[in-house]
Amino acid sequence: MVKSVCVRFYLDKPIHKKAYEFLDNQSKSQAIITAINDYFDNQERENRLVEKIATRLSGFVPVVTSDNSIQKSDETLSDEIDFDFLGG
Repeated sequence: MVKSVCVRFYLDKPIHKKAYEFLDNQSKSQAIITAINDYFDNQERENRLVEKIATRLSGFVPVVTSDNSIQKSDETLSDEIDFDFLGG
């Protein structure tokens, strides 16, 4: 099955012109397909990274949940950090 998509480039806009010039020398379909897949793959990777960071930090800082309530951690920051380096 083949689906057709129309793409418009406004060559008076520098970002559009740059994209169009890249497409001049290669398969337009393959370039667009690769760009779309890379864009969404990167978004998924960023979302997974943010989730991992939030999970790691959840023991150190309060976490704001989706309903904007604050979920306090069972551990406190002072329990996790060795303050001896400060001379205390």
